[in-house]
Amino acid sequence: MADWSMPPEEPDDGEKWLKLAQAVAVLLDALMALRGGGGLR
Repeated sequence: MADWSMPPEEPDDGEKWLKLAQAVAVLLDALMALRGGGGLR
């Protein structure tokens, strides 16, 4: 499971996009697992 216990600091744009990309990757991973793909990793 993803760890959402990070403190809500003010991230710069690069960090914002990095977190967004990680969230998308996690969602895609879960979606693939639900569809029986076994995840991306």
